[in-house]
Amino acid sequence: MNAQTKAQILNFYSTNKVAVDDLAQYLSVPPLWLVSAFQLESSLNPQAINSIGAVGLNQMLPSTLAQWNITPEQYRTGGVAYQLEVMKKFFAPIRGLVKRAGDLYLFNLYPAAIIKNYAMDYPIGKDEDFNTRYGVSLNKIYDQNAGLDFNRDKILTRQDVVDLFESRYDELVKPEIGNFFFKGPVNRPENKLASVVSCPF
Repeated sequence: MNAQTKAQILNFYSTNKVAVDDLAQYLSVPPLWLVSAFQLESSLNPQAINSIGAVGLNQMLPSTLAQWNITPEQYRTGGVAYQLEVMKKFFAPIRGLVKRAGDLYLFNLYPAAIIKNYAMDYPIGKDEDFNTRYGVSLNKIYDQNAGLDFNRDKILTRQDVVDLFESRYDELVKPEIGNFFFKGPVNRPENKLASVVSCPF
């Protein structure tokens, strides 16, 4: 990690410590895991919006926000504390269960990979009929997220995403706080929600 990125993360955390700590405590994860994930998603810009309309610090999809009657504009302009409070709903399925920073980031990126507890080498997106459901092919998913292909083998897997995130943010997201790999939630009532918010990036 370069010094500028590290300074940006630490400054954001210092400025928003109360709200970040509240979400971190809710999820039982170190606060810098969260801030590092937001840095990769949005460069810590709460008003960020990408090419498919995902918004905010963690790039929430409009379809996800709609479940809670929140518009993308409300979320995007609501400010840091507001977004972190809404994220409690999004991250609820993995509350208290995440033991590794890479899995926290992976859930934010693609919840199904965690809820369904994919093997580490399973191609992300292969489980969904994206052509029918989203009009997006598996190849397009790869093209849109090729930067996450850590080993550059032209297949985007859970292992790639975890390795890239943890290598990029190294000392801010280690050591792990439990089992090496995430053991997916079982019989959690929130799982129904998580299956709805899984997305094509």
